[in-house]
Amino acid sequence: MPPINRNYFARQCLAIGTFVILLSCSPFGSVGSPGINTWKGYSTEQKTQSLVGFVHCYRTALSSKNAFAQTDLETVIRIVDAALTENKDQSAIGDLILDALKKAPRAKPDKYAEHWQGPYGFTDGMWWRGADDRNRQAYVQGAFWCAETASGRAIGVFEKSVPATVQKLNDWYLVSDEDWKDPRSGKRADVSVLSAMQQVGIISKVHAEAATKP
Repeated sequence: MPPINRNYFARQCLAIGTFVILLSCSPFGSVGSPGINTWKGYSTEQKTQSLVGFVHCYRTALSSKNAFAQTDLETVIRIVDAALTENKDQSAIGDLILDALKKAPRAKPDKYAEHWQGPYGFTDGMWWRGADDRNRQAYVQGAFWCAETASGRAIGVFEKSVPATVQKLNDWYLVSDEDWKDPRSGKRADVSVLSAMQQVGIISKVHAEAATKP
């Protein structure tokens, strides 16, 4: 084995250090992480999807199908962005989101918008199949952020990785079955994502409601 060159060793250490830094700043955070860099790295669409996932988890935790149903999510995004700029106490992203949801006004009614019944709206297997992995990950990340809050701790999270969760859901919804040949594809298309996350063991309601409903 040739002797180790000092410059080569330094370059290798630098490369490893750079990789660790990039990994820690990845936009695909996991439950337990502060999530600030994750949120900042999201597009507006991804932020919106993460808020939807957060709200759906919150509704599951508190058994409230209408929590934040009319909240203006554009305003929520602006409040969270502003809070992160002023976030001197380094509050967890989930707490910032919940605070913003409570502060934001009701959205103006849109008579042209499509309305959905139930606590999870349009986020079922059909939506999951049509979404790209970035929006799938944002939705899952939002649900994980909710589970970190005091209100969301009625939800236990058993899969810590957002990408791994997305892959499990892709498998469960049979996303690869593009021709719908497997009969399970049709049967699972109407199942909400939050329900699917419970069925595959990613999350579970572990104890009674932890907070009052808004």
